[in-house]
Amino acid sequence: MIRKRKTNAQQKQEWRDADQRALNLFLPKLAALKSFDEAWAFAHTPLPNNPGRVPPERKFYDNFGDFLDSFSVPPDSSPAERSLYLEFIKRIDAAGELKPGVGDKVKCALRNSLAEPGMH
Repeated sequence: MIRKRKTNAQQKQEWRDADQRALNLFLPKLAALKSFDEAWAFAHTPLPNNPGRVPPERKFYDNFGDFLDSFSVPPDSSPAERSLYLEFIKRIDAAGELKPGVGDKVKCALRNSLAEPGMH
């Protein structure tokens, strides 16, 4: 039987679907984080290595790792990711894990990014 080649639109839809599935698995894990150390370990979790293929969830871990490194908003993060980054910062700030003023500055940047129409 001859298999039809997928169109570009079909391939793009499959990638979007894979991204959404990966995001749906990633977000509850992110929401459960309670400390910076726990978040750091989570962001640097090794993912399964499939030669020639980057797992769809890799970008979410990379975005969160970048966020933890600099406390700046990753430009390709989704609003759902940024909302959970904001909740995470609120939790660790309330627990006293951040230097005074840092939490407010990061929360403000995240809120602004969520309000910007140009950000995903």
